Amino acid sequence: MTDSLDLLERFRDLRNKNPVLDGEIQRTASRRALAAALVGLRRAAGLTRDEIAEAVGKGNADMSRVESTAGELDPELLARYIDACRARLWAVDEPPPMPTDPE
Repeated sequence: MTDSLDLLERFRDLRNKNPVLDGEIQRTASRRALAAALVGLRRAAGLTRDEIAEAVGKGNADMSRVESTAGELDPELLARYIDACRARLWAVDEPPPMPTDPE
């Protein structure tokens, strides 16, 4: 546990000393979160990377890019990936409507 804490502290120090690195980490935070969620989704579906690749008609390297921050993410490929995991994708571009007054 001490090693993990030491590593986190060193990482924080590095970010504080290097604003360019810190900016890149912040810039890619949402993509890294999506990548981690996709890996979790695939694993929850009981699929290996080879199986998901076959299901969406792509290669293992393509799935590696989907599950990382490398390159742009193709929305159609993302939809096929999620479908192969037997999950749903909702796109939200505005807040939900306010409740209506029952009167």
